[in-house]
Amino acid sequence: MTADLAKTDETFDRVCNDVRRADLRTADLTHLYIGGLRWDTTTQWPRHGATGSEQPRTR
Repeated sequence: MTADLAKTDETFDRVCNDVRRADLRTADLTHLYIGGLRWDTTTQWPRHGATGSEQPRTR
């Protein structure tokens, strides 16, 4: 049961925080906290960026 809980926690974290290879061009990220998101060079950000003017600075 502990292993199942750990796997569930890992899956939940990945679903909530991993935007690698994601297409976010149509997402409205205006009022969202995006700190802690895992992204890479294939992540497609909205035209005005995730913070309103630019992409996040950390990965």
